[in-house]
Amino acid sequence: MTSSIPVWLLFYIMFGHWIADFVLQSDNMAKGKSKSFYWLTVHVYVYTLFMAFTTLFLVGIMFNPITWFSWLTLNGVAHWMTDFFTSRCSSFYFTKGDYHNGFVVVGFDQFIHLVFLIVTAVILL
Repeated sequence: MTSSIPVWLLFYIMFGHWIADFVLQSDNMAKGKSKSFYWLTVHVYVYTLFMAFTTLFLVGIMFNPITWFSWLTLNGVAHWMTDFFTSRCSSFYFTKGDYHNGFVVVGFDQFIHLVFLIVTAVILL
């Protein structure tokens, strides 16, 4: 069985991801998530809530509420797990003043998030 998703929806999801993961991430979240479950969880909560509001209009048009909620939940959990590891790794490099490798980790973090968002969208939505 082949699943397809409109390209515009992939761009929409990626743009929403950028806003949720960067624009809405406070300085406290960005600095604290590598050391604190609280700040990591707050970041992922804000991220997931924004992605929910961003995609809510598609419920009933492109997918049903159960698959939408499953997609949000899977991506929220995956985002938390990914950031748990990558924020600690990038923080290690940034603390040492190794900005190149710190940003290599941030870039890899984004790669993981986008792959997961796209793969789950194609499978579930």
